[in-house]
Amino acid sequence: MPSSQILLVTGILLSAVPLSAFEPVPLSDAPVLRADGVHDEVIEAKRIAGPLSIQLRHCTGVTIRYCDLSAISLTNCQKITIENCYLHDSTRNGVEAVNCSGILVQGCRMENVSSGMYAQDCQQVRFIGNFVRNVNGPFPRGQMAQFNEITGSGNEISHNYGVNEHGHSHPEDMINLFRSEGTADTPILVEDNYLTGDPAQGSEGKSQSGSGIMLGDNGGAYQTCRHNVIIAAGTIYGGWGIIETMGVGITNLTCSSGFAANVGAVTAVF
Repeated sequence: MPSSQILLVTGILLSAVPLSAFEPVPLSDAPVLRADGVHDEVIEAKRIAGPLSIQLRHCTGVTIRYCDLSAISLTNCQKITIENCYLHDSTRNGVEAVNCSGILVQGCRMENVSSGMYAQDCQQVRFIGNFVRNVNGPFPRGQMAQFNEITGSGNEISHNYGVNEHGHSHPEDMINLFRSEGTADTPILVEDNYLTGDPAQGSEGKSQSGSGIMLGDNGGAYQTCRHNVIIAAGTIYGGWGIIETMGVGITNLTCSSGFAANVGAVTAVF
């Protein structure tokens, strides 16, 4: 496929959809985008280089789709959709959102970034159906997705695939909920994610503080974790370390063994 085109089918059940049904999207080169106060715009089919391709501040109703980018930063934004984008080869987080609400990141591919998704002081953040490969940190980053003081209803990390290959990544927890709190009726949902270390070498040589899924990190409540598969994703010593806390529920969490796979998931309160 020519470099001027992009074909993204991440998050779609390919067995049910023939590849002939998809067409490459022609891309046009564009300069780094910095926008403040933009409303109801679509950014589509752009290739933007640089360590930070798009930076939005005080924007509402913006959709970013079918783009080849390095990283996206959102500050004080509302109702932002990022879908079917390729985010890669940046020392920054693939998508970073600070003090935002109504953020959807769906069907994106992220590779060789600090963290896939980092959200801080936000509400209604959804990270759904993304493929994240080889996050590089450094600490405290290095997650497929991290929620930092995310509150309220409608927050979700689901149906994602994360892999960190030996010698090409420096991960911490693959999913981390830090001081984050949903509601009794709609807890923060971590569901149907497939998380793995290196397919051959597992988590050998990874951070000694990393895990597959960390709930209740430094506090938090109303978090539900279910139907996730974790294979050799972390190296915290001692196997399963689960501390029940009010409003934190774990159901049907599968941890498959693998080389240097000491832990699949941890729920902890510090």
